[in-house]
Amino acid sequence: AKRGVGLNSNSMAGYMKFRAANALGNSMEMEDSLSSVILESLSKKSLCDVEIIGRDKVPVQAPSYLLAAHSEVFQEMFYSESNDDTAAETKLSGYVVVGGDTKSSSSHTLELAFATWDAIEAAVHFLATHSLPRGLENEANEFNIRSMCQIHLIGRLFKITSLVNQAYRTARLFMNKMPRLVCAAFDECNVSTKLVSPKYNLCSSLDELKAYALYYM
Repeated sequence: AKRGVGLNSNSMAGYMKFRAANALGNSMEMEDSLSSVILESLSKKSLCDVEIIGRDKVPVQAPSYLLAAHSEVFQEMFYSESNDDTAAETKLSGYVVVGGDTKSSSSHTLELAFATWDAIEAAVHFLATHSLPRGLENEANEFNIRSMCQIHLIGRLFKITSLVNQAYRTARLFMNKMPRLVCAAFDECNVSTKLVSPKYNLCSSLDELKAYALYYM
């Protein structure tokens, strides 16, 4: 009987690299496919049961399942087992949640006094795709650095670590690329934080983005 030809160490290493690369490619393809499906769901009003309104009063639609999947704060807010129907409006830590309004197409309305719709929309986009919109992430200017500070605060407020880290890294890149943006970042951190309720005690926690801007001023 013929003996099978075995794989030597070099061939085996090459084969394992091929398998790993193939698995990584399949994983990335699946992730891209899932992100595109979730991103598409943001345009379907029937799936978006949360309306987020910023300080410019422009609403951003989002599905509660997406918000809750990334944040325990959102999970408690939208999927709490509490059946207290008397609490039609719940005020929490600088944002207001209004639920059960039959006049609205959304089940919940979330008001964020410290953020503009651009920042809110970018934050929701990140939760769906794990990336910020290209126009926001790749262009260093004052408008975008202020939006990034608001996104950073959204992440801190709702305890979304991945969003906090992404906003922090991007804002740092902006400031390193254009040092004049440091003052705008520091100012926006101050203004936005003051619009969050003192009950949240957010000022007691370290704002690493504000600290970075202050260091380089």
